[in-house]
Amino acid sequence: MASENLLPVIPVREVARMWGMTEAAVSKMVDGGGLPTINFTEEGRRGKRFVNIIYLQRLAEKQADEIESYSARKSVNGG
Repeated sequence: MASENLLPVIPVREVARMWGMTEAAVSKMVDGGGLPTINFTEEGRRGKRFVNIIYLQRLAEKQADEIESYSARKSVNGG
């Protein structure tokens, strides 16, 4: 399937491997709306889900900003 190679996506199983989780656990996150995916299907085959890595990057950046902001507040307040 060449289509997924053109988009910023990775397979659910790869996300699971990188995060040290089971594929089932990541699939639950997807099913619950916690991770945006794109589905690819080929005729006669079951679809494969791919996670949007741009979303993951933005989520990581947001979390890093929150940590930095928390640390800055803590040092200003003498914590």
